[in-house]
Amino acid sequence: MAWRIERAEHRVFRRNPLLAVVVDLRFHPILKLTDQVADFQERVRATFPAFQEATNQVVSLQPFGPVAMKQEKLFQFWKVDGSATLTLTTSSLTLESRRHADRGALFKDAETGFGALLGLHSAVTATRLGLRYVNQIDQAQIQLELGRATTWQQLVS
Repeated sequence: MAWRIERAEHRVFRRNPLLAVVVDLRFHPILKLTDQVADFQERVRATFPAFQEATNQVVSLQPFGPVAMKQEKLFQFWKVDGSATLTLTTSSLTLESRRHADRGALFKDAETGFGALLGLHSAVTATRLGLRYVNQIDQAQIQLELGRATTWQQLVS
């Protein structure tokens, strides 16, 4: 199945309310990945030199059925300044950017991770590609910068 993503107008706003931007690629499990973490690290080390192995508790909720819980190994790589983290599991690759400045830098970091994954496994079958923006709108700060009162309706629109 081919993914068709329509082009949207790109706009840059004067204020950046983003706390984080998350790019999440989910794929059918690749069990060999846990044995190839060192190879993956070599491919991302120039951008993401720090490393940590962790365990994550995964909870699966189904509309009709029991709650499933399992533990999953995470391999995290991050920039020394803490601005971005790349997390690899056997079924996902996630980039979390905590200091989003522009989409070019975000896409470059995502390409580093995707390129490393595809360099190890050219047959990655994607099941989901997500992009999430986490915003924080500080009404008091914006009013201070504007020098006038605003309503939440004005801020959101």
